[in-house]
Amino acid sequence: MVSSRLPPTSALKAFVVTAQSGSFTQAARDLNLTQSAVSQAVRSLEDQLGTPLFARGVGRVELTAAGRTYRDAVAPALDRIAAATAQVREVVPAALKIGCVRSVLNNWLLARLPDFTALSGALDLNVQTLDREDRSLAGCDVAIVLAPKAAPPVGSRHLHDERLIAVSAPSRDGGEGVVTAERPRIGRHWGMWPGFGEGPGTVIQFRETGAQLAAARAGQGMALLPDIVCYDDLVSGALVRLSPDTLSRERAFYLLQAAPGGSAAAGFVAWVEAQVHACMDNVFSANAPLGR
Repeated sequence: MVSSRLPPTSALKAFVVTAQSGSFTQAARDLNLTQSAVSQAVRSLEDQLGTPLFARGVGRVELTAAGRTYRDAVAPALDRIAAATAQVREVVPAALKIGCVRSVLNNWLLARLPDFTALSGALDLNVQTLDREDRSLAGCDVAIVLAPKAAPPVGSRHLHDERLIAVSAPSRDGGEGVVTAERPRIGRHWGMWPGFGEGPGTVIQFRETGAQLAAARAGQGMALLPDIVCYDDLVSGALVRLSPDTLSRERAFYLLQAAPGGSAAAGFVAWVEAQVHACMDNVFSANAPLGR
């Protein structure tokens, strides 16, 4: 049975680091603590042991005989604890934290995550939604962000250009209207919309791409949507593509990975790149079927 009277690990670590450096000041720097915190931890340890561990002098401390004996026993014990902790972490890895821009996460990535978890074994995932304005990892191990091509995030990998395509529900039950997340986009790129002549009928504008996608799927009109966002709906037949043209925007999706990245994060990066390339090459080839 482990005794409840064992000294705190923090106090033992403060003692060992001070013994190695011979200075409370240097030990405080090494431990990223204040000098008073280190000195107090060692003093508390000495009080618990009932004997001084250091002979304190001006600017430097020396181990007493008891201190040397205690250091020789405690230092390797702490090393063994650290090694055992690292070994267990390798066996049971921490959850992989994944961040992804909302539209891609909800409409493309989530459906594919079971495939990644099956390949990665017992790895747990912690998935976080990112806004379009997010350009950083936001505390994640790996992230998919949307950023201008002219200013990609530092250290990022290009994943996929933001390409818009014209889609609608097969029946167009909502008539010849348009659902959009950005009204000016309609007029500038009207040539992509077949059968409208000079302009659209009813325009329904949404703030979120996901709502625009849902409205198009429900037959409320045509939409210009990122190809990756509507991929699954095209494959299932919930949406049809209305034109072979694509509109490349000045933004792209990028992958960010924390440094140093672990094997799980590197595995996710390789997996998601392969998934994106396979999907885009499949449905957006020159022979992709178009709606009528």
